[in-house]
Amino acid sequence: MNAEQSVRVESGGVSVEKSYDPESFPVPAIRFDVTSERDVPVVVTVVEQIPEGFTMERIGFHPEYESEHWTAFKDNRVEFERTLDAGESVTTVYGVRLDEDEDPAAFLSEPALGTMIVDESEVPDEDEADDDPIAGVVPPESSQAVRDVISGKSNSIPGLG
Repeated sequence: MNAEQSVRVESGGVSVEKSYDPESFPVPAIRFDVTSERDVPVVVTVVEQIPEGFTMERIGFHPEYESEHWTAFKDNRVEFERTLDAGESVTTVYGVRLDEDEDPAAFLSEPALGTMIVDESEVPDEDEADDDPIAGVVPPESSQAVRDVISGKSNSIPGLG
């Protein structure tokens, strides 16, 4: 595969086209065009393995292209997760600072794509979600001690040695 080609994956009525875009952004970028063909909202998760030997410090997310939906992990992977409305499409990117001798085609492996239909009765109001930023990580029925540690209000869980 070369850097001019693209990769396309589909799952659960969602498609992702992934390509290398060396010119549209301040640094070369890996571009994802994500499209839902569903007639209901769907949570889309795209997991990318960063090529071995490429340090995570050389990866960045563009603030105007869904950066808030990306998470970078120390094990050289990045994950994009977002709810798409019925029929919605979105473009997102992550930038890569390449050395002259590095081949951008190494970034064009097939991403893992997961989808899950949204049960709208379980989706909190945006106002409610803003009031409790931990709600998306730890469900309300979980222990308050765990929620306090995750939020930074505490640094220990009682009873754990």
